[in-house]
Amino acid sequence: MKHILYIDDDPLACNLFRLFLERAGYQVTTRKNVPAARREMELICFDCIVSDVGMPGENGVEFYRWTKAQDAYKDIPFLLVSAHAMGFSDILVEHRDIFFEKPLLFTRMVEHIKTLLAE
Repeated sequence: MKHILYIDDDPLACNLFRLFLERAGYQVTTRKNVPAARREMELICFDCIVSDVGMPGENGVEFYRWTKAQDAYKDIPFLLVSAHAMGFSDILVEHRDIFFEKPLLFTRMVEHIKTLLAE
């Protein structure tokens, strides 16, 4: 079973993501911030990472850039989600294919993840 890490400071978003992705047959781990996600990545080998952009402290774009700079994590598919992506237009234009706007259309997200993970 493929394992997905979802990072979002909104507990409702985490619960909805988990619900839809578990129904689609994925194992899901959620964390509310980047430091907690990093600790989890030291313990578990994830098949995909999905992160909210706007979070207190380190944001999703910074986390995305960090993962892509790490040999151990650079090949893990990564998606960014946000309702308020103002100020991040440079990365969103450059990486439009990994960005999903909130509220999420979960059926679209599931299909995209299936494609990413070649299922």
